[in-house]
Amino acid sequence: MMLKRIALAAALALGPFLFTGAGLATADTGAPKTYGDAMRWYQQAARAGNPRAQFFLGLMYERGINVKEDATAAASWFAKAAAQGHAEAQFRLALMHQKGAGVPMSAVQAARWYREAAKAGLGAAQYNLGLLYDRGEGVTRDPARARALYLKAAAAGLAEAQHNLGVLYANGEGVGRDDVLAYMWLDLAAGNGLKQAKAFRDSLSRRMTPADIAAAKKRVRARRPKGK
Repeated sequence: MMLKRIALAAALALGPFLFTGAGLATADTGAPKTYGDAMRWYQQAARAGNPRAQFFLGLMYERGINVKEDATAAASWFAKAAAQGHAEAQFRLALMHQKGAGVPMSAVQAARWYREAAKAGLGAAQYNLGLLYDRGEGVTRDPARARALYLKAAAAGLAEAQHNLGVLYANGEGVGRDDVLAYMWLDLAAGNGLKQAKAFRDSLSRRMTPADIAAAKKRVRARRPKGK
């Protein structure tokens, strides 16, 4: 029991140690001093059922950190953490199903796990699930559902979601066509560094009136964080 408590405590402490580049712990911290030590601590905590440890152990196998890269082992640990509601593990497992890495390729399973991670508010999962609904992959195509998911991710500042939302409004897919909203989302995406959003926005502007462009820019200013 004592070993389990120590292992679980280590799992909760070691995320920054492994993945932020903060450096190795010093001898007097009580934490592992090498990646090999970290691996052993994570394995103990993961086997004890700690979902965060299972997630980080999955990352180590996925990225080949102090172990041979092993997509099957990574997916197995992600699945254990995902089943316990760990949103980032659910997202990684969905990606692996989408790519067929370590698990059978399955858009249906990808949609399932993106959906779970999206419920937890993970913007990248909301966006990727929106893509599946937009394309009809693993789910019945539903532009309106895609729009709702893109909207959540776009509100969190995800440029790709802002771009795709702008495209839906520009084309009137799943929503009524609205060039002002389309321009607003495309301009926000362009401001977040997405080059294709700028190109689409500039093309869209050629069919808009000056008054509509001014209205769109006013909405952009209202949504853009101060200082940007």
